[in-house]
Amino acid sequence: MASQVLGIKNLQKNLKQLAKDVKEKDLNYATRKAANPIRDKARENAPVESGRLREDIVTRKTTKYSEYDSEYTVGIRNRKRGRKGDPNRIPPAVYGPFVEFGTSKQPAQPFIRPAYDSEGPKTLQRFNDVLSKRIRLRVKQGKIKV
Repeated sequence: MASQVLGIKNLQKNLKQLAKDVKEKDLNYATRKAANPIRDKARENAPVESGRLREDIVTRKTTKYSEYDSEYTVGIRNRKRGRKGDPNRIPPAVYGPFVEFGTSKQPAQPFIRPAYDSEGPKTLQRFNDVLSKRIRLRVKQGKIKV
């Protein structure tokens, strides 16, 4: 006795579209949203003298990117802020690692590691929640047919 599944081609098309949408948009969105609380906690922990270090703690997409991976890091901005050619461009807080790890003359004042230690364990659950919500939204919008 043979059985036939109707609409299998349609289902395959929708699954491919889901994979494309998740990979290109929702995966990056969920990863960034999951990492942002670590960034916020690091900013909160950072010692403040001028405020520049605190402002230069960012969440950024890494240059390593494979077809299905989305990787973000929380760290110190490594480029100037502002438009090219603007004489008021602000250089990055290159001294951030010296504050985090200390020097021979300055004790360490860690701010990124404690942020990761407190917020890191919750990151995977945040990622799952945000990604699930985005997929449900796409289904509701009719962009993905179930």
